[in-house]
Amino acid sequence: MEYRITEKEYQNIEDLAHRAVSAPSKREAKSFIGQLEFIASFGGYAGSAGNILSALCGYVKSASGSVSDKERYAGFVKNDLIRLRSFVDKEDGDL
Repeated sequence: MEYRITEKEYQNIEDLAHRAVSAPSKREAKSFIGQLEFIASFGGYAGSAGNILSALCGYVKSASGSVSDKERYAGFVKNDLIRLRSFVDKEDGDL
């Protein structure tokens, strides 16, 4: 089980979340959401990182497509991405 996330993994998660939230329909967001859910379920993340990732999936699913509370759920997605960022391992040379 991993408690940390690499920069590359974080960038992939962030990209999938943004693509799903900006998709014009839930149908178009489905593949991005599926990839996020796969990472959350089988990525081997434990502790708070795993919990945040699971919550992120739910908020992304709620914010995707054309929904009435899109801005609210997109805000939750942004907050969870910020929280998840604190679990990124810094590579040598990063400050």
